[in-house]
Amino acid sequence: MKAVILSALALSLAACHAPRPFLDTPLAIAQPKPIGDSGCASRACPATLDPVCVVYENNGHRMQQTFGNDCAVCIAPEFIVSRRRGACER
Repeated sequence: MKAVILSALALSLAACHAPRPFLDTPLAIAQPKPIGDSGCASRACPATLDPVCVVYENNGHRMQQTFGNDCAVCIAPEFIVSRRRGACER
């Protein structure tokens, strides 16, 4: 009878053991997706000054930037929220 009680006690204590976390290694942080347009490097833009304000999403943050002209906007289209003529307001 003692053996049965001791076995039951040992099993119940073993069940109380804290489980190990499912990851023993640190989590890898995903690298942010580059927002640059791949065609920018080969594009030849005119040197005319006609400012454009572009509002875009960057890693969950909405940002704005003024570019010299529409051709100089080097942000991939899927990140652009809006674009308008003129410099961005500060």
